[in-house]
Amino acid sequence: MLTMRRLGEELKVDATTLYRLFRDSDELLLAVHDHATAVELEEIGEVPDSEHWQDTLRRIADRIWATAVRSPAIAALTFARTTGGPAERRMVELILETFARSGLSREATVRYYRAFADATLGLAGQVAVLATLAPEIQAKDAASWTRIHAHLPDPEYPTARAHIAELTSIDRRTIYDLVVEAVLAAAERESAESAWQIVSGLERHRSFRHNTHGVVSDADADAVIEAVYDREHADDIGGCSYRADQFVSDGFPLPSGSPSWQC
Repeated sequence: MLTMRRLGEELKVDATTLYRLFRDSDELLLAVHDHATAVELEEIGEVPDSEHWQDTLRRIADRIWATAVRSPAIAALTFARTTGGPAERRMVELILETFARSGLSREATVRYYRAFADATLGLAGQVAVLATLAPEIQAKDAASWTRIHAHLPDPEYPTARAHIAELTSIDRRTIYDLVVEAVLAAAERESAESAWQIVSGLERHRSFRHNTHGVVSDADADAVIEAVYDREHADDIGGCSYRADQFVSDGFPLPSGSPSWQC
């Protein structure tokens, strides 16, 4: 258990000195974690305008892994914690801003930020926890595939036995990079889909203005389009209400008869 007395002994500082600076050992631990994040940010450095957003996130992921390898005791105790400190705030801003650069929506930006942060911190934290175990326990855990799984009976575990060479040779950094790339690829796909929807929406916009020309003004047509894209205002457009579902269809065909305006 981490205590102020134990920390004082390790740092060769009287525990009362630590209590004057920090309320308890948890506050001190979070401060150390925030400092580790500050080191990561310093190592990442400035992000060039020309750097692809995925490359920025790859560099961030690399530094998170480096912290777990360099300071496993800190990472093992804090990888699931939120410090709220200045370095963490800067790191959150950097990751959010980087995903936003990809063209994702605000909701998707936050979703992928969380997926990226939880995946990198979780996997790096796992490595850190294993590194803090006693050497004999680490060796026992590492040998489990060859010690146990390699000797399972074929009739019951044929697939595991068939892949035992691959299971024993893959390393944790390879798995880490694979997960990071999976998150980045998923974000890229969703960003591309969002871009296509925008292009498709513009095409429908032009079609709608063409179909309504001479029936409603271009300004009113534009208001309809904006409201359809923003459903929060779909029932109140410049003092006129309408049924948005009558306009949300391929090409926005004009309803038969007069348009569904109630002004």
